[in-house]
Amino acid sequence: MIRCACIGCSAVVEAADDAAGTVVLCARCGYLVQVPEPSRTATAPGSSSAPSRNAVPPRPSRRGSYVLGGMHAVFLLCLPFALVHAKDGTPLCLTMFALNLLLATVAGFLFLAGMHTPEYLADWLRMPFTRPRALLLLLPLAVLGFLVAVHVYSP
Repeated sequence: MIRCACIGCSAVVEAADDAAGTVVLCARCGYLVQVPEPSRTATAPGSSSAPSRNAVPPRPSRRGSYVLGGMHAVFLLCLPFALVHAKDGTPLCLTMFALNLLLATVAGFLFLAGMHTPEYLADWLRMPFTRPRALLLLLPLAVLGFLVAVHVYSP
């Protein structure tokens, strides 16, 4: 049996030896977990498979939190300007419309991509995408962004 840790919930996932190099589903959270290849150097006689005491564990990346937090922050900072200048047709109004529409489009894309848990998106954001997380973090931003954009631009 090969044991590996789920990135989404930190649960230990066990997979058969023939599943090395494939993807298995975490029974706890439903996240796809890559099963590592067994190391041939660790199985050599006389070698120790225990990690050294001086080894530093890899630091988790917070790129996904920064990207999603930045998208929400930009939306919330620009919301008062968009609503105050909604009907005057100034360049500020058009800028807020474009910004809200852009944020809503990006959030909608990330939401739809997150519903299918693509590896390229999870690898780029360095955060696990589960359906509830995508629903909770991205759908409100997409819907509110489109609603504010329509409100700002509608006559």
